[in-house]
Amino acid sequence: MAKFKARTLKITIDDPEEAQLFLNGLILARQNNSSEYFPQLIDGVNAIMEPYTAELIAEQKAGIGPNAKVQVD
Repeated sequence: MAKFKARTLKITIDDPEEAQLFLNGLILARQNNSSEYFPQLIDGVNAIMEPYTAELIAEQKAGIGPNAKVQVD
């Protein structure tokens, strides 16, 4: 009888735009597939993106960057 050996899959995420596209693809795939791996992958990519996203939001609130939110009083 064939035996399946558990393996670890490792990828390097080095670009925030590609990471967002990958995350979007994982979310879409999860909608069409009940595999238990998708929530784990989504959580992993979210954990990688969280510090970057928080920093980007803080910069935008401070009026830094092309998508800055400038508040006029």
